[in-house]
Amino acid sequence: DKLFNEKYAPAAEKYFPVIKKYIKDAGNGYLVKGGPTWVDFYFAEFFDTLNNLIPDFYKTNPEFKKLTMPFGQVPVLEVDGKMLPQSFTINRYLARKYGLAGKDDFEQATVDAIGDSVMDFFNEFREWFLVAHGFAPGDKDKLYKEKYVPAAEKYFPVIIKYIKDAGNGYLVKGGPTWVDFHFAEFFDTLNNLIPDFYKTYPEFKKLNREEGVQIGIDRHTFIFMVI
Repeated sequence: DKLFNEKYAPAAEKYFPVIKKYIKDAGNGYLVKGGPTWVDFYFAEFFDTLNNLIPDFYKTNPEFKKLTMPFGQVPVLEVDGKMLPQSFTINRYLARKYGLAGKDDFEQATVDAIGDSVMDFFNEFREWFLVAHGFAPGDKDKLYKEKYVPAAEKYFPVIIKYIKDAGNGYLVKGGPTWVDFHFAEFFDTLNNLIPDFYKTYPEFKKLNREEGVQIGIDRHTFIFMVI
């Protein structure tokens, strides 16, 4: 409470009126007249954090609540002034737009099923993952054996079978899709946490963007990969 009064309150009194003036001058609920920018996303996340710490923060500063994202979190994709939330929804939207969703309806459904499975997999070993990254306390080695190993034994054979059946180094026969990019990033993360991960699962290394099958990348695909 003392630090709140001595540090936060004076800083808020100094900076918040400036931010509110930008919002008022823009006249569209954002910080500039041209519409949402990266700084709107940044402040939306920042203000949500303050709202969780300070009772009635948004009641005191209603202008800031207008900056909050759909579902109160990032990422979001701005399309013609409209906000699209949720990372997998964004993935699928861009994939359909730029030919990375699958070659036909059934393949698209297969790609979506593979993508959804990674979230099921992650949820089963989330506790180990957070501890391994230092985001939570716990016994990393114990959680590795109890959480990660059973999940890997359950899901990885399924993913390997998709790659084998596709026969082209990707997850489906039609070629690279958004889920290949997603898994490439996911497996790189695991490779940084687990010694010899790619030696144990060489099939997954082929999905790595540096090591793997050549993919023609234009500026749209690059944007998709970044997201």
